[in-house]
Amino acid sequence: MQSVEAEPVSLGMEEVFNVLPLYGVLQPGKSEWVMFTFFGHANIVVHVMALCRGYAGPGKEQVLNVYYLPGVPGAFCRTFQIQVGHLEPEEISLKGEGSFLSIYLDLPRNIKGNEKYEKVLKEVIEKMEEDSQREEAAVLGAAVAAEPPPDPLEAVLDPGLQMQMERLLMEEHALEQQKAFTSGPPEATAFDQHARQRLLRAELPEYLLDFGYVVLGNTPTHVVRITNTGQFPASFRTDRRVLRDTGFQLCDVEV
Repeated sequence: MQSVEAEPVSLGMEEVFNVLPLYGVLQPGKSEWVMFTFFGHANIVVHVMALCRGYAGPGKEQVLNVYYLPGVPGAFCRTFQIQVGHLEPEEISLKGEGSFLSIYLDLPRNIKGNEKYEKVLKEVIEKMEEDSQREEAAVLGAAVAAEPPPDPLEAVLDPGLQMQMERLLMEEHALEQQKAFTSGPPEATAFDQHARQRLLRAELPEYLLDFGYVVLGNTPTHVVRITNTGQFPASFRTDRRVLRDTGFQLCDVEV
């Protein structure tokens, strides 16, 4: 007589045991029935331990904080799913606007001769002129057009113009860093602190402070007005080390 060895059965835990309800809220002084079900299968011997875990208490709530870093200035709308344990995935939609800290100095910017900055400034001016022409009346538009505007490469930029220019430069920088950040494997870039630091080191046009001709023995001074043009409190400080041995002196400012 030939014996046949039974093949091992591969079953998941949910195919053998079940517990209902899986979760819920039990009010003080209340009780509830919990049903344990065993599904029999041939040639199996199983042992299982069900852990009961309680959270919080009366008057307490569980809060899941979700943080999203847009990385790029401007409005955004993102939808993604979050799954906690065995629960069904929940769809979450986020809407907002990415912003960055920005300050404005009433000084000209070092743009002339830099192809990248000149291109961005030209795009911003053209966009603002188009918006202005659509909003202004024809008579007012003709009157404004009759006055020759100052050269934006030489004059102090309007705060609104400067904000738009910086926003485009920040957006270009963020997209470049985002492309480099996502080009590598996820496990290598998820905790890349250097990549995150590069995202913060965007290069913007320098400010120019020209004292002109200074007679020997004279000490000219210039007061610069600094305005916070962003949406959040900005903190900054001056670094006087770069002016060492140059003949210039900068008061120590920390805000």
